[in-house]
Amino acid sequence: MGGKPVSNLALTTASRRPNRAAVLGVWNRSLVMTTAEHVASRACPPGVWLVLGLVGMLSVDQTPLSDSLKSLVRVTLLVAPILVSLGFFLSVLSPKAERPNGLINLIYLAALLLAVGVVTLGIGLFQA
Repeated sequence: MGGKPVSNLALTTASRRPNRAAVLGVWNRSLVMTTAEHVASRACPPGVWLVLGLVGMLSVDQTPLSDSLKSLVRVTLLVAPILVSLGFFLSVLSPKAERPNGLINLIYLAALLLAVGVVTLGIGLFQA
């Protein structure tokens, strides 16, 4: 994408490939968002994970899991989408960032938490 950031507070999300980038910022008192050609089509947006978590909330009460496992499922299914968003935005928060920093690993943690929650919920639903 190149060029100057739209403001000092511009948030940039980027992967290691320069053709996958999104810039969100303020320019002349209006919100500006620019995306590269295939950003949305290559990743599962956190909103989809959030809907999965909400559907899981409805299903978890139908399982014979213990209260601690039900709490584990609830927490993991709702924390995962938040961690994905945090990982993308905090890993390139600096306007001078050319590559993601170590906070990009929050995305992998979110994927692990989502897997734990979905597998635990699936086992509980099979037991019901």
